[in-house]
Amino acid sequence: MQQLPLLYNALADRKVAVRLGRDLAPLGPFMAIMDTFFKTREVTLPVAFACICWMKFVAALQGRRGLGRNVSLTFQHSKDLQKRIEEAVENRKALLAYNKANSLLERCTGEIKHFVPLYHIARANPLFAGLTALNHQFQYLHIANEVLFATSKLRAFGHLYNALVQEGHLERNPFFDDVYDVYGQEVFAPSRAAAIHGAYYRTYLISSNLRVNLIEAVYRGEELPAPSEAYKKKKAFHLSDVSEIFRLSRLNDKSILKGGSWKDMLEDVANLCSRELFETRVLSRDLLKLNEDLTDLFPELVRVLGQQDCFSNIMDNSVAGESRQQRLSRALEESVMRKAMPLLDALQSDGSIDISAIPGAMSATVAMDALLGKKLCSEIAAVINAKFSTTSEVCEQIYFTYPAQPDFVTQEYGGPDPDTRRDDSEQVFEDLMKLLRESDSPLSASDLSYLKAELKKDPNLLGLISSDPDPHDPTKYRELCSLLHEAVAGSAHDADLVDWMIQMGALII
Repeated sequence: MQQLPLLYNALADRKVAVRLGRDLAPLGPFMAIMDTFFKTREVTLPVAFACICWMKFVAALQGRRGLGRNVSLTFQHSKDLQKRIEEAVENRKALLAYNKANSLLERCTGEIKHFVPLYHIARANPLFAGLTALNHQFQYLHIANEVLFATSKLRAFGHLYNALVQEGHLERNPFFDDVYDVYGQEVFAPSRAAAIHGAYYRTYLISSNLRVNLIEAVYRGEELPAPSEAYKKKKAFHLSDVSEIFRLSRLNDKSILKGGSWKDMLEDVANLCSRELFETRVLSRDLLKLNEDLTDLFPELVRVLGQQDCFSNIMDNSVAGESRQQRLSRALEESVMRKAMPLLDALQSDGSIDISAIPGAMSATVAMDALLGKKLCSEIAAVINAKFSTTSEVCEQIYFTYPAQPDFVTQEYGGPDPDTRRDDSEQVFEDLMKLLRESDSPLSASDLSYLKAELKKDPNLLGLISSDPDPHDPTKYRELCSLLHEAVAGSAHDADLVDWMIQMGALII
């Protein structure tokens, strides 16, 4: 409890230093409560609740290096987010969907960088570290959600994926099954159950908000009016529509609190947070990366379907009130879905093709025998598999910002230290020293993963000292004679690796 005044002063100094015009949720409410307390010295229920949260937070993290390791993980998480943001800004794919994307992403990474000089304060104040990491995560998730749902790529792909799986052209992908379980309300109308053989294209058109009176016009082959007239305007979809924790923390929506004692409310919120992190995963799924991969996928599907002319025609004919970004998105989607969905409806289980299932204006362009139709569907599936068929481990690294299990510390630093040293520890130590010495920059991802894996197996390697002589003076030992020394001052110098080694016990072994 004696750290609370220090925490309050640190936050107040930070606010002044970076000239923030507003309190960053969820730090704002905490600051307001403590500000009132330090001015009035009046102990109110909100003050008591804030202090209980503080003590529970610290107590939950205590253990053998548990507190320090968890705080370090909050730093690492923010750095990982920064890398994702910088890659997204550089490839500019988010801009194709949302013209404000890069400016919002750059603002987010700017706030992450502002936090770096405050690491020393955060190490002594885990609540500050945790809330700051939560703030960075919420900003990133919010921007990613706005980017992905600025277009209808996720909806279009969902209908295509569902039809290909049901017709046996594509194996189920657990990642996409989970995605469409969570976002099904935004993708399928009236429900996913309605998207069945013979109704794939019709359900897609309904889900796309095409006015009901125009759906039959599509099947009759009639020309549709401009998109602004043909489609109903739909309420924008936000992160708050799927995350109650986001609504509580960022929008101060207390409707999720069921009442009862403070303890009961804390447990309810903790359980809800756990569900959103590890079950629905709406608090960790990287929709920005998913948007990038879907952006790459649709041009490939246009090519496979031979719809380049359709795409060019849409791009060459601008529509009043439609931005180029919107036209590009519409051209990609329509070029793929106009041909693929009717074809999947028309192909029959007995190997025939029912041309009557294809809208009138398209029958000539889709006319083919069943064998060719199946071949085309297989090619579509092959493109999707090439893009998204990965191991679950790789999928976790690409599409999620938090692991699937809550044991973050164990996953990063390993379990309890082994009681005995390995028989080959000396050789492993020399191999790791050689790896660091021969690298002229921070280790590559694969080399870093190898080094950490070996140290998790035997943390005592951090306590070994090399007996190699100094190449410039054989009568002396090398100055950089341990793994920590090499990470600190060697050619492979890496501040993050140094911190990781310290959390592994390099200073006490």
